[in-house]
Amino acid sequence: MRSCILQAELLDSLPPDHPDALHNRRDLRLTNALMGNSRWFQRP
Repeated sequence: MRSCILQAELLDSLPPDHPDALHNRRDLRLTNALMGNSRWFQRP
């Protein structure tokens, strides 16, 4: 049996208005849009 170690991401430790957090979240939105992730969740 394998065990996993869960760790919070660095982004989770930054305040919402931190420049690095804003930049990272923008990149995540772009990546999700390019991959079409919202369509996966909207599919019946």
